[in-house]
Amino acid sequence: MLLEVSLNVDYPGRPGALQDLQFSMNEGEIVGLIGESGSGKSTLALALLNLLDCKSARVRGSIVFEGRDLLALNERALRTLRGQRISLVLQSPMSALNPMLRIGTHFKEAWAAHSPQRDAWKQSACPLLNRVCLPTDDAFLNKLPHEISVGQAQRVLIAMALLHSPPLLIADEPTSALDVITQAETLKLFRELNRDLGTAMLIVSHDLLSVSNTCSRVAIMESGRIVESGSVRQIFEDPRHAYTKRLIDAIPKMPWAREPALQG
Repeated sequence: MLLEVSLNVDYPGRPGALQDLQFSMNEGEIVGLIGESGSGKSTLALALLNLLDCKSARVRGSIVFEGRDLLALNERALRTLRGQRISLVLQSPMSALNPMLRIGTHFKEAWAAHSPQRDAWKQSACPLLNRVCLPTDDAFLNKLPHEISVGQAQRVLIAMALLHSPPLLIADEPTSALDVITQAETLKLFRELNRDLGTAMLIVSHDLLSVSNTCSRVAIMESGRIVESGSVRQIFEDPRHAYTKRLIDAIPKMPWAREPALQG
C-alpha cells in the first residue's frame, strides 16, 4: 500500500471540512477524486502534503505514506518529501508559475530543492519536456510564463512535478483551465506517464466523465466524506450512494441519446 489516510479537518468557523475520511491508494494506481465545489477535495489534496497550517486548520488522524505518518513529521522532514516523493500540480497553471521567472529557471529551482548537483537539472528536465511535447531549446526555456499558452504552462507544471520521479503525483483540477481538446490531451498524457513511469496519480476533479477514461478507480466526495469508492465501471453501472447517482444523472447527454419527443 502506497498511501493510507484517516482524517478529520476543521477550519476556524467551519468545522467538519473533512469528516472521518478514509482513503487509500496502491503503487502505480490512478484514482479519481470526484466531488462538487466545497466538498473537501482540495482540502484533502493539501492535507496530503501537510500544507494546511497556513489556513489555520486543525488536522487529526494519520496520513501513512510509504510506511511513515506524515502528520508526525516535522517541517524539515516534510520538505524532503514535497516535490521528491509527492508532487502537486495545481489547477491554475498561470497562477502556479512565478511570472518573473523564466521556464528554465523554474526547472532549475525545482531541481536544486532536492539535488546537490545544481547544474544537472537539464539532464532530467529535457527528457520530461520531450515527453510532454514541449521544446527543449533555449528559446523556449528563456520564455516567461505569459509568453506561452495555458496548455503549455500546464505541461510545464506536469514536467516539473515529475522532475524527481515521485511515486505519487497529485493533480488538483488539472483540466479546469483548459479547452476541451487540451483537456483530452492532458488526461491522455497522464495515462501515458503512469504507464511508462509507474507514477501513482490522484486526479482531483468535479467532472466525473472527464476522468472516467483515465482512472482505474474513483472515489466520490460529498460534504467532507468519501461516500463511495469503486472501479469506474462499478460507479457508472451500479452506483450505490444517492449522491453518486445524482452526479451520473447530471452528466449531459447528446441530443441523439435522449428519448425522442412525443409526436403530436
